[in-house]
Amino acid sequence: MTINPRVESILKAQSIGVSIKSIHNFEIANLNDVDLKDVDFPENLRLGKQIEKIVSALISASSNYDIVEENVQVIDGKITIGELDFIIKHKDSDTIFHLELVYKFYLYDPQHSVVEMEKWIGPNRKDCFIEKYSKLENKQFPLLFRDETKPYLTNLNVNDLSQKLCFMASLFVPHHLLGQKFELVNQNSIIGYWLTMNDFNVNGTENAMFYLPNKHEWGINPKYNDNWKSMPAILTEIQDAHSRQFSPLCWIKKQNGSYEQCFIVWWN
Repeated sequence: MTINPRVESILKAQSIGVSIKSIHNFEIANLNDVDLKDVDFPENLRLGKQIEKIVSALISASSNYDIVEENVQVIDGKITIGELDFIIKHKDSDTIFHLELVYKFYLYDPQHSVVEMEKWIGPNRKDCFIEKYSKLENKQFPLLFRDETKPYLTNLNVNDLSQKLCFMASLFVPHHLLGQKFELVNQNSIIGYWLTMNDFNVNGTENAMFYLPNKHEWGINPKYNDNWKSMPAILTEIQDAHSRQFSPLCWIKKQNGSYEQCFIVWWN
């Protein structure tokens, strides 16, 4: 059976490897005997929601978990104060837990902070790992136990529920730091590097071919792409992205048939 490249990317996605206090990590690899023919691929959604729907389908298609609730919006009056991603049941033990799902791309900027985990930032510097971590710890996980949440989970005793985090991350480091060990994150989640435009021009990519995936394609293995372009053509696209203060992801197909992934940043 042929697996959709996006679904495959989720099955192979790596955890960032950082825990929140008593919150246990949940890996997609925990799913057993997933019947992939039951996994739909929603194409007309923004990336985050698309990933959420695929993960939902994977859980439902597994032999060891069921979804009890998902996307539980908690509303106080007319104000939405938060959303619970999933309430999940483990079939064998009948235990039920609250699961939060995160799918992120972060770049390591050594100059961004003196605090190690604050150095992981979004490609356009609009978000960072430490902000997401703080939101999870102080807002998203505590939401389960707020009084406003109880009317939305009337069949459950929230005090009996455990909580888990599925934090899938694709990490990129400066090109000169490739191969360096980063102790505080899962080394396997580092899948590429980032460069400035000047460094990209002199990075030994002669005779290579290139492609700038749109955000819906981020995380997919570059081997599935068949729309490669030359260096002059891709430079024009990168310059256009930079004029909009957008750091594009670039897939590189080397002459030997290997692939690389890098962000070309506008801000350095």
